Amino acid sequence: MERNIQQRAAIFSKKPFVTVSAGAGSGKTSVLTERYRFILEECLHSNSFGANVKEIVALTFTEKAAREMRNRIRSQIEKMVESTNGASKQFWMTQLQDFEQATISTFHSFCMKLLKEYSFEADVYPDFSLMDDLQSSQLKKQVINDLLEEANYLEKWQSIYVYYPRSKIKDLVISVYGKMREFETPIQHWLSEATVLDQSVLEQEVLNVEASIINQIEQFMLVAIEYRSGFPAPESITRASAVQARLKEIIDILDSPFTGALNWYQSIIKINVPNTAEKHAPALYQFYKHELLPFKEEINRQLMQIAVFKKQLLSNDQIGIMNEIMKVFADILLHFDQVYTREKRALNVLDFSDLQQKAISLLENEHIQELCRKQYKHFLLDEVQDTNHLQMSLLERINPTYRFIVGDGKQSIYRFRGADVGLIKQMSELAKKDSENGEYINLYINYRTCASIIDFVNLTFEQLMKVDLSEVQIPYKIQYEKLESARTGDREQENRVELYVASDKDSEYQFIANRIVEMKKTKQEIYDKDTKVWRNLDWHDIAILIPTRTNLLKLERELQIKNIPYTVYGGLGFYDQPEVRDMIMLLQWLNRPYEELYIFAFLKSPLISLTLDDLYKIKQSSKKDVASYLYQHHFINDHSLSDNAKQALMKFSRFFLEYIPFIPSAGIKTSLRQLFQKSGLESICLLQKNNVQRVRNVEKLIDILASFNTFSLEEMINRLTVVMDFSEKEGNAEVELTDENSLHIMTVHASKGLEFPIVFVTNLNGTPRADSGDVRFDETIGLVAKCKVENEVDLLASPIEIKPLSFSQTEEISKRQGEEEWKRLFYVAVTRARDYLVLTAHGQGRGSWLDQLNTVMEMDNLLQNKIKMIDTFQNEERVVLNRKEYELPNYQMREDLPVSFSVSEVTSFIHDPSSYYRKHVLKLDVNLDEEEGQKEYDEWLDEETPKYSPAILGTLVHRACELIDLGYQNNDAMNLALREMSLREDEQPLYLDKLSMFLQHYERSQDKLGDPIANEWKFTLDIDGVSIIGEIDKVVKTEISYHVIDLKTNYITEDNIHTLIEYYKPQLYLYKLAYENKNDVTIKSMKLFFLRNEENGIYDIPFEIEYENHLKEQIRKMAKL
Repeated sequence: MERNIQQRAAIFSKKPFVTVSAGAGSGKTSVLTERYRFILEECLHSNSFGANVKEIVALTFTEKAAREMRNRIRSQIEKMVESTNGASKQFWMTQLQDFEQATISTFHSFCMKLLKEYSFEADVYPDFSLMDDLQSSQLKKQVINDLLEEANYLEKWQSIYVYYPRSKIKDLVISVYGKMREFETPIQHWLSEATVLDQSVLEQEVLNVEASIINQIEQFMLVAIEYRSGFPAPESITRASAVQARLKEIIDILDSPFTGALNWYQSIIKINVPNTAEKHAPALYQFYKHELLPFKEEINRQLMQIAVFKKQLLSNDQIGIMNEIMKVFADILLHFDQVYTREKRALNVLDFSDLQQKAISLLENEHIQELCRKQYKHFLLDEVQDTNHLQMSLLERINPTYRFIVGDGKQSIYRFRGADVGLIKQMSELAKKDSENGEYINLYINYRTCASIIDFVNLTFEQLMKVDLSEVQIPYKIQYEKLESARTGDREQENRVELYVASDKDSEYQFIANRIVEMKKTKQEIYDKDTKVWRNLDWHDIAILIPTRTNLLKLERELQIKNIPYTVYGGLGFYDQPEVRDMIMLLQWLNRPYEELYIFAFLKSPLISLTLDDLYKIKQSSKKDVASYLYQHHFINDHSLSDNAKQALMKFSRFFLEYIPFIPSAGIKTSLRQLFQKSGLESICLLQKNNVQRVRNVEKLIDILASFNTFSLEEMINRLTVVMDFSEKEGNAEVELTDENSLHIMTVHASKGLEFPIVFVTNLNGTPRADSGDVRFDETIGLVAKCKVENEVDLLASPIEIKPLSFSQTEEISKRQGEEEWKRLFYVAVTRARDYLVLTAHGQGRGSWLDQLNTVMEMDNLLQNKIKMIDTFQNEERVVLNRKEYELPNYQMREDLPVSFSVSEVTSFIHDPSSYYRKHVLKLDVNLDEEEGQKEYDEWLDEETPKYSPAILGTLVHRACELIDLGYQNNDAMNLALREMSLREDEQPLYLDKLSMFLQHYERSQDKLGDPIANEWKFTLDIDGVSIIGEIDKVVKTEISYHVIDLKTNYITEDNIHTLIEYYKPQLYLYKLAYENKNDVTIKSMKLFFLRNEENGIYDIPFEIEYENHLKEQIRKMAKL
């Protein structure tokens, strides 16, 4: 591919510090790949700039991007191996052999690599595990819940409960804590300064503004006196009495003795000069229009500012309240930090913030800094607009010889996740100023999008992202840099942007569905970038981007009416599906059957189907005790209720008698499936359209609930709430597009990095979501808070808000940052389109994309010419689809709720697909107690009929072996493992002898295995968008290599050993893939260790690439079932 001037400059620059602004569709990924190869070529020719693969670090924002970069670079090196000979070929072969050790990863993976390598210096255990965001969120919830329930703290912290409910405090603590940990400064520092200190500052601000006003008035008086000499005499004006009267008033004021600036100002601002003065007294008119009116506006603005300041001045009592709130909240945060840190230490886990914080602390060691600087010569950073302060600080501490930074400030949309757009702005300015060592390169040529759409983008965002000279230093404002389209043919110049503004939501989504059908019916052509020709569109060429998922169900309904095939990405709306909501509602009622909220939710659900009018009558009749009214059948004598309503309530009573208390009689998954069936929810799902999909959605929910491994409904619902809250966050998904011929629906955040021939951007009327929270943190201001107190003068009046200046400042900064990011989100949305862009809205909110677009169109007629306005649309016929083309809507789950299988499920499918299909897809054995079934299977593998549970024995063995690796003696390891299992005293002897034998065998075999570096290593492995969840018993390291080991307690004989090895083979391959993928190392061997056989118990499983490919193919088949 021929490179443009800017791309070549980026690839071949030898400056130590290069910053590249990579506009949308500018080919920055290939530039990064080519630069990596260029660095290797320079190494081949022994140039000082060059480096080998071990000396280059390439970091990006997501695992997916890192994998793609790794694959591209490997492909480049393989081509060089094939196309060269002699010494060059040997060089490239060496690079290929060493490529497994190349550091091409995310920031987090790089931090993990550093901490593992220097674990002693970093003060972490070398076998620590990494919590994902969901696990971290669950642990934080658990810690704050336990803290606020502790008796020791109830009295100590009770003063804050007057101002915030306990549930809000929990959310505030977790939110503020997360924000604080985005910076290097220790939390203790911020908390030590947590007081209301801005009172005197505010008072001084008032004095400063007042002094400024007086000075301005005095200066204006001098201007007015100069104009006075040009005024006509009042008696000379005879035909305009109003003008004469105003002139006389102004002259009297100017000629009167001076009695003070404010008095003088109050006199003159009351005068309004009529427009007729332009004719009869031009000098007076000029003075009034060009001097007095602007002066009045400016002084009034400043007086309003004083009023706002004075409103924010706090009384001594209010200062006392706020200082008490700050003190208590800081104390809660401090204890939370201590307990959360202690819990992580006990579990030997780190969260993502820990990785960065500890890596930075590690790099404060100058010796480690120097080692890293020698080890890593080049750093290539991608998507820098998505980085945070900690990640930039990490780079600064290493201070490598060469830094190559790539990003696009216009696409910074992850502020909620700590990304700071000001960092790339700062890097760009540094590169521009340092002409000797730095270079700034702008990749502005867009190879993705038609010229007419690029024209629309430029005209729009030149105005929306304009930065005045006074705003240059504002870090979150990004100056727009124009794009230039490389697609400039006649067809590409045609108008390809449409805008439809509907009267309501339904009309907007009806238009989208009908417009898509029309495009398909008229065989709209799109440019195929692979074949380089225009062709008829397919369903998969279309993407619908939504700012938020609020109205997703309405959109889906309209697509279903027209029979349009679609795939929803990112788990959008999973918990909003009616059948999922109904199942969650049922569980909430089962957990708290006496709470009014859950009672009314149940009564309104399709299981009972009472109307809002019925619920209102029940509320009125039951007074304040709804539970007694219903469960004691008081409603029977309630004449306000209809007979149908009473019958429905009797049905509700039968639910109460049958299910309360809810005690699972079998495994939790089996019990929940039985509840789904017997309650009638399954029948309700089956009677509706898309019935199979609805049933599968509930089954997916049950799988999620069962994965929590708890029989407590309270805990189950609490953990589900965490998962649901987590799923609300936009942008966490790494979207893998399906191979289905269906259009794509996703959020704008999820679409970043993708492109589609036809893009619909919906809900242009939406407005930016303001940050919330009564306690917040700002890195420049610190901890701030506001609260509401009762109006003691009028108890019936609204509460009085106490809002210190510091909170108002933080709130204003946050608001402006959100408004700028909202513009950037719009930019990301419209630059996903290659050939057509369709914009839709219903109404126009202030600050919305439509509002911004209309503002720009009023300023620039050229933009109007680039948009085709659509007023009406034709109702198209329903699409007739080939069955092979489409059957059901496809929901591709988010990263936090992916299509997932356990390692044991994969093993089950590979060895008996029919049994797996009956059990996990058709659910034909739902009445089988799964735990009992697993127990029977374990016993079969043991080939004896034990009195003990093989599952419990296996758990004990694994835990005891882990304790031995940590330095425990045999007896101590056994006793601790038994205590943790909470076995009854009479049960313990059943396991003790067996456990002792296994541990003796294990201890005597340790030297054969290697040094343990991980035990019970939990993982989630991504294979083509499918998450495989499992746990590796043991990872060990010999002098130069790594090995995975699976411990087994089975009997082995000559007859069954090959069967067992074949059975466990998929597990070990998945373990190998998972550990290699996460840690960038090569697993040399996979071993099965049968602990019953001391002499011949260790078996190596040979690696075959064909079997690994076969395994991946089987997983892809599972995902399609």
